[in-house]
Amino acid sequence: MASVSPFSSPWLRILATATLVIAAPVMFLKLPWLPAEVQSFLETATESTANGSQSYIKEHGESLWRLVAALLLYVIGLWAIFGLSGIALGICRGLAAQRIAWLSALILGVGLPIFDSVRIAPSTDRGYVILVIYLPIGIAVLSFFALVISGVSHRRTADA
Repeated sequence: MASVSPFSSPWLRILATATLVIAAPVMFLKLPWLPAEVQSFLETATESTANGSQSYIKEHGESLWRLVAALLLYVIGLWAIFGLSGIALGICRGLAAQRIAWLSALILGVGLPIFDSVRIAPSTDRGYVILVIYLPIGIAVLSFFALVISGVSHRRTADA
């Protein structure tokens, strides 16, 4: 049986649970696309641009960069999911591991709206906008508060 970390305050566990609940719709929307993103990256990365025009080479580079950014967001998101799950269950050991999980969630909460904002048009479904813009911002806010709380609780335990 795993021991509960001394830095796992009830507030951090509650915030981790709330963050996971808020993130669930985003996960259900985005995670099924991971295999397609990996396949697109592999195809784009191995595609030859030797005979392409200047505009084709530029477009290819931008497409490759966008796929790399998407895959990085997937990795950060999965890291945050596992870390926050550990915090919520009280089994995430060490202050550094908890802070990395919260920082990952914060990066994802800011990065996902930036990444997806180029796809948003005035005619975009309002539900999609809520899922990819507003929910991640909520994740970022909760993650920021959790980082502050973990810093305060760490100082209290260090001073005691």
